[in-house]
Amino acid sequence: MATQVCPFCGTENRAEARHCRQCGRPLLQEAPPPPPVAAATCPACGASLSPGARFCPRCGTAVTGEAPRPAIPPALAVPPSLPPTPPAYGAAAEPAPTQPSKKRFPVLPVALGVGALLLCLCVVGVIVVTQFKDQLPWVTQPTETPIVVTEPPSATPEPRPTDTPTPEVVRRVERWALRERGGASPGLLFVRPDCPTCDVRADVFRPLLDTIELGGDRLYYWDELLEKAFYVTSDGAMHEIPAPAGTLADFEVAPDASQIAWSVSDTDDAGVTTRIVLSDGEGKGTRVVTEKRFTYEEGPRNLIPFAWSPDLRTLYVAQRYWGIGGYILFDILPEPLTLDVATGELRSLNITECSLVALSPDGNTLAYLVEADDHHDLVLRDLRTGNEQRVAGTPGYHQAGDLLFSPDSRYLAYAEALGTPESEAFSLRRVEVASGAVVTLIADERTDEFGVAGWVGNEAGGFDIVIVGPQGSERVSDGGRTLISEYTFVGSWIEEP
Repeated sequence: MATQVCPFCGTENRAEARHCRQCGRPLLQEAPPPPPVAAATCPACGASLSPGARFCPRCGTAVTGEAPRPAIPPALAVPPSLPPTPPAYGAAAEPAPTQPSKKRFPVLPVALGVGALLLCLCVVGVIVVTQFKDQLPWVTQPTETPIVVTEPPSATPEPRPTDTPTPEVVRRVERWALRERGGASPGLLFVRPDCPTCDVRADVFRPLLDTIELGGDRLYYWDELLEKAFYVTSDGAMHEIPAPAGTLADFEVAPDASQIAWSVSDTDDAGVTTRIVLSDGEGKGTRVVTEKRFTYEEGPRNLIPFAWSPDLRTLYVAQRYWGIGGYILFDILPEPLTLDVATGELRSLNITECSLVALSPDGNTLAYLVEADDHHDLVLRDLRTGNEQRVAGTPGYHQAGDLLFSPDSRYLAYAEALGTPESEAFSLRRVEVASGAVVTLIADERTDEFGVAGWVGNEAGGFDIVIVGPQGSERVSDGGRTLISEYTFVGSWIEEP
């Protein structure tokens, strides 16, 4: 039987087989012989033509069609691709033909490279601009700005006074009231410190004037011998005013002289009836606002008015006991109360252990003195909040008094005394209301006459204290003491610009 051998794996196959029975590949077969090619002839003369001739070599006739070309043997038919047949058991497998791999564009490496290049360019640009910015024409040079260094706040120091209230010079108009000393008919002198020729004198009836009060542009006083009240105007004119019925203990004039609060009382065998009576500045239109009854067993006393609130709706009164005697250098006003002028209601301020009390002109601070071991302490109460600060007094000074606020309510002046009649000594203290800081302006002044009389303005715009001593009236400040008059300073009117 005829066979054919696979040219790829060498396996014998039948002669008619087209694919190898072992590897499945096509078996090559001989192509059938090509058919004989017919010879081309000239259509005119019948002569034989060479393949590809376009003219007859015999007669020259043009051959219109091309001579037939020899047939081209067909290519060996190749069957469609089939999956490879696995090799027989034990035979070595022929390696599969390698498919050409498709190359992809390297996106990630290119992106990383471009990013690194841009980063390097930015770094180089920053370095160049930083190093050569002063030489680049398009760079605007910045304007130098001073740097302000704020120091951290230091620890809170002890309270210290601020003696200079303002650097600006304040031009005030002031008038002082002075009282002549001695003589059968002493006078009241009204002076203007800036006008030596503007002095005005008013004659009064007695050398001793008691209970002097300033209100508006008037000076009120009570003459105990005549038992009459008067007021004197700045032109020296005197005016008598009626006083309420009863025994007068004291009176307080409103700051604008529109009202007067009188303290009068009546006594009997059982006790004292004390009243607060209001009138206008001329002593007219009197009305009883309140009254209280005190028996002798509980201690007779008078209601003493000592200050008005700025709105004139509240009157501050103290309870002065009868029968207080001994070596007393200062006024005594204990147990303060408030009196509603409209309703007559009395309210306690819960201050029972004080010897003297005063109200600031702005109505915000109440100052009072309390007795300590061997001295008196000063207490400042803020009436808006109720908070109090206590200022310790000087040890060994058993008496204190003459509480006087400055016109701007920033400071308080008061005096301290040893309280020993054999060798008396006084000290003058100034207290800053806001901080409680104390400045002792006069210490251990050996004298028998010493009193805080008031305040006068200074060139710096603040105020200086006026004291009265044997030589007359002196201005006292941080810079020292200056005698301003040989007369007794009574008070001042200060007109702000």
